[in-house]
Amino acid sequence: MAYIYFIILILSLLIIIWLLSNKFNILSNPNERSSHIHPKSRLGGLGIFISIILSILFFNDINIAMIPLIGFIFIFTIGLIDDLIDLPPIIKLVGQSIACAILIYGEYYFLLPYIPNDISIIINFFTFLALLNAVNFMDGLDGLVGGYLEMLLFTLIILVTTFDIPYYNLQFLLLLMMVVLAFLAFNQYPSSIFMGDSGSLSLGYMLIFISVDILNKIEYGYIIFIILFLCPLLDLINVISRRLISRKSPFSADKRHIHHTICRVLKSQSHTFPVIILYACMGITMIIAYLICKIVLFS
Repeated sequence: MAYIYFIILILSLLIIIWLLSNKFNILSNPNERSSHIHPKSRLGGLGIFISIILSILFFNDINIAMIPLIGFIFIFTIGLIDDLIDLPPIIKLVGQSIACAILIYGEYYFLLPYIPNDISIIINFFTFLALLNAVNFMDGLDGLVGGYLEMLLFTLIILVTTFDIPYYNLQFLLLLMMVVLAFLAFNQYPSSIFMGDSGSLSLGYMLIFISVDILNKIEYGYIIFIILFLCPLLDLINVISRRLISRKSPFSADKRHIHHTICRVLKSQSHTFPVIILYACMGITMIIAYLICKIVLFS
C-alpha cells in the first residue's frame, strides 16, 4: 500500500509543478534546436528530486550514505539554477566537477587493475564527469532519457538479484523506478513536462553512484559500468568530436546528437519511432552487460 501512496504522491507533485510552471511561465520555449514546438514546463526535475528525498526520509529500509547524498543535492541545485536562469556552460562544468569530486572523496570509484591508485582516481573522475554530461546530453526527445534510466535501473536490479551481488538498498532501486515511471507518464510523446537539467543531472548522478556502489563489488566492474552507459557515452563522444572538428566550442548547442540524426534520416516529426530504435540499442548494451557479468561471476 505504501508504494501506491508513493506513486500517487509523485504524480500529484508533477501535476502541481506543471500547473505552477504554466501559471508563472517557467517554461522551455522552442528554438532552432528544439524538438518541441510548444512551450512546456522544464521543472519535472524538481518533482523527481522531491520524490527521491521523500523516499530516503520515509522508507525505513533505505540507507544512503551522507557524502553521495550531498553530491546529489548539490548537482540538483546546479541543474535547477540552470533551468531557471541558464548558467554559462563553464559554471555548469565546474559544478559538475565538484559533484564528481564529492563521489571520489567518498571513495565511490573503481580501483583499476595494473594502474596506480592515483591514476585510477583521475580516470574515474573524468569518467563520471563524461557520463554525467552524456546523460544530460541525451535529454533531447520525449521519453528518451527517462526510458534509458528505467532500463538501467531494471538491469541493476536483475544483476543484484540474479548474481547475489551484496547490495542493501534494493528497495531504493524499486522506488527510483517508480519515480522515473511516473515522470514518463507525463514525458511520453507528446510530452507535457520536461525533466530539465535538474532532473537529468540529478538522476544521472544518482545512477552513477548506485552503479559504482553495486559493480565495485565484482571483478571487471568498471568495464560493465562503461557498457551500461555506452549509448549516452558514444553520443557524447560523437557530438564533442564533431564540434571540435568544426572548430566550435564543445559547449555550443546544436542538433548533431544521434537522436537528432535518426529523426532527420527517418524524416520523423514524431519522437516515438526514433526513441524505440534507441531503446533497442540501449537494450542490447544492457544484455551485453548482463552476459559479461554472468561470465565474470561464473567463470
